[in-house]
Amino acid sequence: MLLESILRLLLREFIVGKRITVEEFARRIDVDPEAVLETAKLYGFNVENGYIIMEDREKIIFNLLKLGFDLEDILRYFDWRDLENICGAFLTINGFYTIRNFRFKTCSKRYEIDVIGIKNEKVLLIDCKKWRKMSSSMLKTAVEKQLERVKALSKVFDTLKLRVNSDRVILIPAIVTMLPGGIFFHNSVPIIPISKFNSFLSNIENVLDALALVEVKLGDLFRGDH
Repeated sequence: MLLESILRLLLREFIVGKRITVEEFARRIDVDPEAVLETAKLYGFNVENGYIIMEDREKIIFNLLKLGFDLEDILRYFDWRDLENICGAFLTINGFYTIRNFRFKTCSKRYEIDVIGIKNEKVLLIDCKKWRKMSSSMLKTAVEKQLERVKALSKVFDTLKLRVNSDRVILIPAIVTMLPGGIFFHNSVPIIPISKFNSFLSNIENVLDALALVEVKLGDLFRGDH
């Protein structure tokens, strides 16, 4: 329990900062510096030259989820800036290979997809919306833009060196938000609160028929070798 208590105090520190000295932090919370070091190493923080550093936020989130921490509990210490990190952690837990901030160009236009998750033939294309509120017009615009990105990607996917071991892929557009509530759909594109994202991934096979899908046939069956 001591280490978990130290962890929670550390996480509060890193809401606004990126590093703190071991000695200063131990003195402030009145515990042995060795206990602070043990906590930092256990939960995946970097320790360098007497400093505890939170460089890889996705790694911390992934470690906490893997160790059985509840998502709602974790979200207390992270905010909208960490939405992509949390998405990546859940994708990894569910066996997806992940790519962040993927940029591509087609027809003289540049596009970027926040997070891509690849598992077998499924390619989940996620737009992370850090909304604090949502109107119907915001939702409509976000879905239309994500569908445009997916269609653009489908035209050039066969030329990209992505880790795919299949002769076809199914592109699946999705939007993930920090807003509370349940999963709902607009034009067959799921809008998923981050608190429901893990359950969505676990159940994705059962909802494929309800999703906007774009199938792409690939010329090279062994694209994963690139």
